[in-house]
Amino acid sequence: MLSGNFHPILHCSRMALNQNAFSEVNFRCFEAMACGAALLMEQFGNGLDVLFTPDEEFPPYPKDDAVEAARITTDYLAMSKFLSKISENERCFVARQHSGMARAQTLVEFCLEFLRTSVR
Repeated sequence: MLSGNFHPILHCSRMALNQNAFSEVNFRCFEAMACGAALLMEQFGNGLDVLFTPDEEFPPYPKDDAVEAARITTDYLAMSKFLSKISENERCFVARQHSGMARAQTLVEFCLEFLRTSVR
């Protein structure tokens, strides 16, 4: 609903709902997690559960089930310490695996391996 700098909003939020037209794992997922808001997103084969561990690194809800999303949100908000732990897990994971520096390092390692194995 907004464009631009989301950090001030997400940094103050305990949870962030990400629902998008194609249910893909998009930049907003990583942005919310990096800012410390627990990501609430549909889980149904979109790869989110391959990248992150449900209930450890994100609270999932079933596709097209707004009632269940609301219930899960209420439950998680009531478990403040658990929700804080999930938020911290997300933030650390994104910093460790999906920051610009982490991705650049992965690319450098890939290129070095490629050069090592393909130069003869």
